Amino acid sequence: NITNQHRGLKIEIEPERVYPKKKLASQVIGYLNDLNHGEGIEYQYNTFLQRVHSPQPQGNTGLQSVSLQNTSSTALLGNSGCNVVLTIDEIIQDIAEKELEQACKDWNAPKGTAIVLAVETSEILAMASCPSYDINDQTRANEEAKRNLGIWYLFEPGSIFKVVASSAVLNEGIMSPVSTVFCEYGRYRLSNRRVIKDVSAKGDLSLTEVIQKSSNIGMIKIVERLGPNLFQKYVDRFGFGEKTGIDLPYEQIGSLYALRKWDTNSLGSVPFGQGISVTPLQMVNALAAIANGGTLHRPYITKEIRDDRGNLVKKNRPEQIRQVIHPATARKMTDILVGVVEKGSGMRARIDGVSIAGKTGTAQKAEKGKGYAAGKEVMSFMGFLPADNPKIAIIVTIDEPKGARFSGLVAAPVFKRIAQQTLEYSDRIGLFDSIPRRRNNNNRQYVEGNRSDTTSGSYTSKPKRSTSSGNTQNPSIPENTLVKNGVGL
Repeated sequence: NITNQHRGLKIEIEPERVYPKKKLASQVIGYLNDLNHGEGIEYQYNTFLQRVHSPQPQGNTGLQSVSLQNTSSTALLGNSGCNVVLTIDEIIQDIAEKELEQACKDWNAPKGTAIVLAVETSEILAMASCPSYDINDQTRANEEAKRNLGIWYLFEPGSIFKVVASSAVLNEGIMSPVSTVFCEYGRYRLSNRRVIKDVSAKGDLSLTEVIQKSSNIGMIKIVERLGPNLFQKYVDRFGFGEKTGIDLPYEQIGSLYALRKWDTNSLGSVPFGQGISVTPLQMVNALAAIANGGTLHRPYITKEIRDDRGNLVKKNRPEQIRQVIHPATARKMTDILVGVVEKGSGMRARIDGVSIAGKTGTAQKAEKGKGYAAGKEVMSFMGFLPADNPKIAIIVTIDEPKGARFSGLVAAPVFKRIAQQTLEYSDRIGLFDSIPRRRNNNNRQYVEGNRSDTTSGSYTSKPKRSTSSGNTQNPSIPENTLVKNGVGL
């Protein structure tokens, strides 16, 4: 015995959490360090996950708790901790992470994020951040790599924010999809002499065309009709300026300072998503409300918690927050967003035979004290599908891609690849109800950067299943991977 050979030497055995999936969902799972600081599920639910120890119990056999000697405290007998089961689907998470990582590499972007959300419940099916890291070797990762960008990353959303004002003006009956605004042939001077420009010079555009062509001038004209009070009302109702309530630590709120302030400067930028900041989760959850008939849900990432005997400790269920817009308004917005993908700025998100509603967004990045920086943009695409029976909503955000000007070229193809592979996986295992395909004779092939994108999917590996406590799971039924005494994906 080594302790007998070396006086004063004491050996302590400490349990260590091991992560067999390494980088997969690393920012979601998170960690807990020796100082009880951490990130993700490990930090959020540590009181459930940790193994409970007690001193040598004294008393009758079968006693379930003991009083500690010389104290008034009571400790439960030792147990191995609870199992936390997530809504994350391992396969969809893997798809999102790989496509996001490849896109950041292709466009030499420092970071990006992708979220896949179930429309009807706001369950998180995937939440990917790039760069990622191996949780087993945290010393090699910097602090930013450990952040869950889906809830931590604040960005000016750009044109994806146009869905808010468009929904508002339709819901209030101020405009219809065919109502027109004059877009000043691409150049509009505000009362403070600030000039707003569009990429292309247009005259009269309908509300539908303003969204499909992503006209900033058109959106300003729409919000001028709506008015600041109603606009702010719908920004609030869609959930911006507050936490979504997801069960993860350190969720950011964002900033609506320019909107609250509401002067001529903010009037010229907030309607098309500049001068404010949001998180990717806030943005995709707002879109999911449109997809879900106008109902906003609280997103969640933990399905349930069970103790070491399998007893249910906690279960999350879908939670409606409020009705943001009328179902009829949601249908009108869906039709408009389908046009963005079919014949507007989001054409590279199209999937043959599947209707998709989506929106592109390209926003300049502001530098503190310097204004907006030339050549530094955040490019996003968000959408839901199938548009006529929505099941999933996805957002992709790429930070500072090099060599590209528009998100339709950068983020939309990433959305497409994630969506297409998710649909193929869903078809195999029945994750959703059968999703009908429609005939589409438009079989274009797009080339973005150094990647060729066709209508055929690229994800072919079969989903892997794991078991818990020796129970065999039916591989035809989608189940979350359950990790004993830990976090399940």
